[in-house]
Amino acid sequence: MADSATPTALDASNLPILATKLSIPPSHAEIVYRSRLTDRLEAGLSGKLTLLSAPPGSGKTTLVTEWLSSTGLSRKVAWLGLDAGDNDPGRFLTYMVAAIRTVEPDFGPGLINLLQTALGSDPAIALVDLINALSGLSEQVVLVLDDYHVITNHDVHEVVSYLLNHQPPMLHIIMTTRDTPPLPLSLLRSRREVNEFRRDEMRFTIEEATTFLNGVMGLTLDAGQVAALEERTEGWIAGLLLAALSARDAADPGAVLDSFSGEHRYVFDYLAAEVVGQQPEEVQRFLDLTSMLGRMSAPLVESLTGNGQEMLDFLVTANLFTLPLDNQRSWYRYHHLFGDFLSARFRERDPDGWREAQRRAAEWFYANGHRFEAAEHAMAADDFQQLGNLIEEVGPLLVRRGRISTISRWLEAMPEAMVLHRPQLVIQHAWVAMFSRDLQRAAHWLDLIHLEDISDPDELEAVRLEQAVALATYSRFIGDMPETIRLSRIALDLFRDGPGLDAPDACIPMLHLGSSLRISGETEQATGVLQDALDLTVDGTDRIVELNSMSQLAAAWWDLGDFERAETQARQAIAREHEYGLVRMAMVGAARTALADVLRCRGELGEARKLSESAFEIIVASGDGEDVIPQMWALHTTAMIDLAGAAAGSAMEAMEEAVRRAQRYLLNERLQWLVRGLRAHIYLMMGDVEQAARWNPLAHQGEPPVHPYLDERAGITGAWILTTQQRHDEAVEILTPLIRTLDQASRLPRLSEARLILAGILDATGRGEDGLELATQAAEWVLGQRAWRMLLESHPRVLSMLPAVRSRLEADGLVWPSYLDDALGGQAGYRPLPQALDEPLTDRELEVLALLGAGITNQEIADRLFVSVGTVKRHTHNIYGKLSVSNRTQAIVKGQELRLLDGKSPAGS
Repeated sequence: MADSATPTALDASNLPILATKLSIPPSHAEIVYRSRLTDRLEAGLSGKLTLLSAPPGSGKTTLVTEWLSSTGLSRKVAWLGLDAGDNDPGRFLTYMVAAIRTVEPDFGPGLINLLQTALGSDPAIALVDLINALSGLSEQVVLVLDDYHVITNHDVHEVVSYLLNHQPPMLHIIMTTRDTPPLPLSLLRSRREVNEFRRDEMRFTIEEATTFLNGVMGLTLDAGQVAALEERTEGWIAGLLLAALSARDAADPGAVLDSFSGEHRYVFDYLAAEVVGQQPEEVQRFLDLTSMLGRMSAPLVESLTGNGQEMLDFLVTANLFTLPLDNQRSWYRYHHLFGDFLSARFRERDPDGWREAQRRAAEWFYANGHRFEAAEHAMAADDFQQLGNLIEEVGPLLVRRGRISTISRWLEAMPEAMVLHRPQLVIQHAWVAMFSRDLQRAAHWLDLIHLEDISDPDELEAVRLEQAVALATYSRFIGDMPETIRLSRIALDLFRDGPGLDAPDACIPMLHLGSSLRISGETEQATGVLQDALDLTVDGTDRIVELNSMSQLAAAWWDLGDFERAETQARQAIAREHEYGLVRMAMVGAARTALADVLRCRGELGEARKLSESAFEIIVASGDGEDVIPQMWALHTTAMIDLAGAAAGSAMEAMEEAVRRAQRYLLNERLQWLVRGLRAHIYLMMGDVEQAARWNPLAHQGEPPVHPYLDERAGITGAWILTTQQRHDEAVEILTPLIRTLDQASRLPRLSEARLILAGILDATGRGEDGLELATQAAEWVLGQRAWRMLLESHPRVLSMLPAVRSRLEADGLVWPSYLDDALGGQAGYRPLPQALDEPLTDRELEVLALLGAGITNQEIADRLFVSVGTVKRHTHNIYGKLSVSNRTQAIVKGQELRLLDGKSPAGS
């Protein structure tokens, strides 16, 4: 499988996947077949991991290819040859998926796209999908991770550890490494799920050494010489090979072999020098100039040395540690140990020549379309000018594709003095810091952008644009909505004056502006901006912005009360994320929560619960730190769904989790108070007025709002709490301006909630006609959206007002839906026959139920009945049990359905 300068069939999003890394190295025709080891390899496939951990030159890779050759490739084997560039979690996982696709072409649709397109460097967003895809394999796949010792990044080790901990039986991993990797090996050993090959198992036996030296290498050593050499090298295969190469052309092979002594590293240094020293000058020069190449082809080495395919063929034939990487012999590499020796020797003897070879290699890779390897060689050559050029060219793509480790490593190699005079590199530092969630460091780099260093007008325009977008993004990440709006508008003005608002990158500040306007309550204006951002991405130019815009639009339509459009937009976003393979991104969390809320209001609780739970899980798994409010929305929606399903315990667990997160994220005191307000709302819904009242609704009265979802909910909840304390005037003072603001902003769901609460308060204070008018206005919108559960979840007095509301609506020609009668148990006019209770309520329990329906607190009930609060709670507990409900609202609805609030108790069965 030959590489090309252009992306292969496995390419995704303009980041080519090198096919040679996925090619199983050809097995050598002349090898020593070691059935004692290949049989153990075969037997170990029932576990999770086969680990070959031994010093370099121990034949680890050769053993695996030998096993594959002996089995005739009857198994599905995916090969991944690792290199230092795979210390990026996203790149590592991308290649892992690509490797599996070489044997399972349909494996994990969308996974590579997810990894190539993901914002940020956290790969956890893809791991669940990866595990699920592996579980769906029809037969076992063996994944070989060759040279795992090159992995030094802790995050990659964490990825592999996660995979091993959740690995399905359809996957077996074979790992070759020089060192013991930091993986959960002890746990695997205790479960007998790891098959280990260490140094002692890998060494040649006397019999194998004899076959190798005399059979493969063509020497004529007697048993004593073989035994002595095997003892001196301790069966080290590379040592035996080097010894054989040195002795094969010597006048006195025995004398050469007799001179062996010392540890492996000394033997290697001595023999490598002897082997290379025996080669013609032309070969030695070729080895020097190509020593630093991780992979080499005939055109590449010819550009460096003047010699091409003929020299590569010679090295392979002469067993000079040169290995073909594909069956077509288009690409080769040196044995790692040999290459390391050659490169170190060349660098020590001729450091300028070594750097020049690196520089020329960088030029060749760049000219042939291999930007990653070009940057690696430019970095090794200290060619910071070329490295800077490459970072400026591919850095934005790498950052937006989640290759944070890679771009960060390149940037760190650059001298800071040079970076400071190249504003585009400064901006790349800021982007890396932002997507690493190091916002303090991001601010530092953003402050270092100096436009006066730019003399070229075109470059100045480009940098101004990128600076404006970066500053807007930073403001969005720290939650400063007014500043995000201001900076996004500046960025859009620059686009308007320059490349135009139809330029692909203009969608980023459009998205920031639209989402910030929505969060700030300017919802109608937000929908237009978000639609513009979405229109710019319809051709797939930026799938991240596309899905974000769709999700934000779904939430905006929810805010505006257009549930049909909210549902349609949310379902389109969810379908599109599956199409793109981006199903673990936080960006569609808002769409999922909006859809869950729509379905909850319509009583479709099963799908709603799945959506709200998945929204929360995805937001958390993504590591998305720009805004914790979506998490709170998802948790509150989950709690409301749980209450609707009579699962009060689960509802409170969700809200306690919200409070814990607010504390853990170190939200300011105001935001933490607002999150506790969400919990208080759930307490009200459960009928636990005492717990709800522990939250002070007036603690931050008069302060400017920080987030409409939380502030509006706090106002509605606070008014409800105050009315349970008979503080009706204070409740009205909160609701009146809130209703006016919501009406002006056309935020109809919250407007209807606020109107229903105020209607209940007015009815309780003798202004029933005014309350009925408000309740009718709210109910008209609710029924238009089929959001009937909102009537159940309001002030308790609203339930008793529904018959009159129905009469008014029907008088205006509106049809009262039968599903609402079914849902309310006939509360709004129909009177179904009472159902018998297994255990009827006592007279005292009927009194308590009637007082619950009046919306007063447990303390007030105790005062009226001249009993303790504890006695009231005991009666309430008994009522809930007999009615098979879990909260006050459900008890009132059930009581009205059974006519218990009319003073008519059904007979027991």
